[in-house]
Amino acid sequence: MINGRPETYREITVLKKANKIAEYVFLEKEDMEQKICDFLLETPLNKVVATPSNLMFVDGAGRTVDMQHVSPNGKTFDLIEMTSERLYIRTPYSSSSDSGGSSSNNNNNNNNNNNS
Repeated sequence: MINGRPETYREITVLKKANKIAEYVFLEKEDMEQKICDFLLETPLNKVVATPSNLMFVDGAGRTVDMQHVSPNGKTFDLIEMTSERLYIRTPYSSSSDSGGSSSNNNNNNNNNNNS
């Protein structure tokens, strides 16, 4: 990115993800968003991990190369993980189990049983 301005689609999507992190933690807007984007655009293996109190820059080997203390910025969350390819936000109300599919299957099974 030149002077903080995205020029490619990949740079635009990474900047949008950095903006999303700013909804959850307070960042010094220009400096931190630029730092996040530059770090993630270095290599697809890099990631940024945010907790309600820390923002960590993790390289492809899993080493934390930088850590910044942050404050929550209004939205509640447990963890944010961001790479140049994806953004994962875990909130306190998130569940790791996928019950939607089984519920749908149960409804389909009940409907099939009723039709028989």
